[in-house]
Amino acid sequence: MKKIIAIITLLTTQALSICLIDCNTTKCADLSYYMQKCNNCKSVGKKCASSFCTNHPELCKNNQPLKPLSVATADMRDERLHDVCMAPLFAKFTFEGNSNSTLTPDNINTLNIVFFEQTKGEAHKRNIGSVRNVLANYFALLYPELRTYPPHKASEQVSLMIRMKFGKTLEQSNNLDFHTMIDTVRAEIYKRKGIKTTKAFEKYKNQNYPVTISNIGCHSEKLFKSIR
Repeated sequence: MKKIIAIITLLTTQALSICLIDCNTTKCADLSYYMQKCNNCKSVGKKCASSFCTNHPELCKNNQPLKPLSVATADMRDERLHDVCMAPLFAKFTFEGNSNSTLTPDNINTLNIVFFEQTKGEAHKRNIGSVRNVLANYFALLYPELRTYPPHKASEQVSLMIRMKFGKTLEQSNNLDFHTMIDTVRAEIYKRKGIKTTKAFEKYKNQNYPVTISNIGCHSEKLFKSIR
């Protein structure tokens, strides 16, 4: 019995030591690092909490990471979603009347050629709105001051940034352009968030379209075929 208690004490001490060392660092801004090293710690250091919450504001409360975070569980506690796949990627930001609450890894993974081709009704107009909202939040991630601009100025800046990055306006773009634009910024968003990715493809009308998706265990990842 004494040996068992000693082993438990040793393991607990080692776990605490790892938390103190590995979870008081700016590396916590990386979601994959945090989930692997710090998610099971009872508490984390100030550097860790600050870095994580700056990069993942919707996974925090009172400047502390939600405990514990989960993957593909739809875990909701205290009116907060603890599932990293279903929680918004960005701090709350309304752009041209559109909320960013649905910009989650699970939803952004599915923005691809099939989504754009199957949109009914005024398809092109709605596709432009979907792409524009993602791009606006991507640019706000790069340039936080965009969030502080008056609505008309924010719209002008986003239009300018789109032309500068992609060489054309959304109105001049087709569905394949939308697919490529989203895939480009999705990869960059995940890199900045520290979310692991994988290359896959979406099949549409007997053609394979490459996509970069998250690789952390989200349900949406299972919709794609991996590139071997």
